[in-house]
Amino acid sequence: MSQRTIKSYNLDLFHTPFTGQYDIPVIKGTQTIPPDLIPFNYIRSRKPNGSYVHFFLDDYQFERCWNTPELNMSKLQKWGGALTPDFSLYLDMPVAMKIWNTYRSRLLGAYWESQGISVIPTVSWAEKESFDYCFDGLAKHSVLAISSVGVSSSPTATKIWQAGMDEMIERLEPTAIVWYGPDIGYLIDTSVKVYRYANEQIKALREIVGD
Repeated sequence: MSQRTIKSYNLDLFHTPFTGQYDIPVIKGTQTIPPDLIPFNYIRSRKPNGSYVHFFLDDYQFERCWNTPELNMSKLQKWGGALTPDFSLYLDMPVAMKIWNTYRSRLLGAYWESQGISVIPTVSWAEKESFDYCFDGLAKHSVLAISSVGVSSSPTATKIWQAGMDEMIERLEPTAIVWYGPDIGYLIDTSVKVYRYANEQIKALREIVGD
C-alpha cells in the first residue's frame, strides 16, 4: 500500500487500541468538565480562552478535520480541549456509512489524545441496531458529551434519542454528561452529574433581538 493511499484514509493515525466487531479506535477519556464550549467554526475568529471545541454543526463545517488532521489538530491544541467530531448518523444512511462515521469520530479523538489534547467523546446513535457499534471505543466511568439539538423535531426522533440515552448510561455509566442543547424533559439518575451548555447560535440570535 502506497504512502499516498495510507494518508488518504488516515491509516497512519490508526496506531491506537481498538475494539468491537468493526475495530473502532479506543478513546481513554477524561474527568475534566469544560468551562465553556465553542463551535469549531468559531475558533479562527476567537482568542483561545480555555473553552473546549465542539462539533455540533453540519458535517461539512468540520470535514477538514478528517481531510487534514495534522493541520486542524494544531489549531485545537490552542484551546482547553475538544469534543470528538459529531459526524452524522442519520436514520436513512446506509449502515456502512454510520459505522464509518463512528470510526472517524473515534479515530480523530484518539489521535488528538495522543497529541496531548484533553478529549471528551461525543456519543451519537441512530436506530437500536446502531447500539452494536456506536458505543464502542468509549471508556466506562468517564465524561461523555451529547447533543439534544433538533431532537424534539418529531416524536420518533425524541423516542430514538431517549432510547440511546438509556442505553449509553446503562452501558458506560458516565461520571458526568456534557449536554449541549435544550432540556427536552429527559430525566437522568441523580448519580450522574449533568453540565448544560447553550446553543451558541441561539445565544447570538437572542442577543440580536434583545431577548
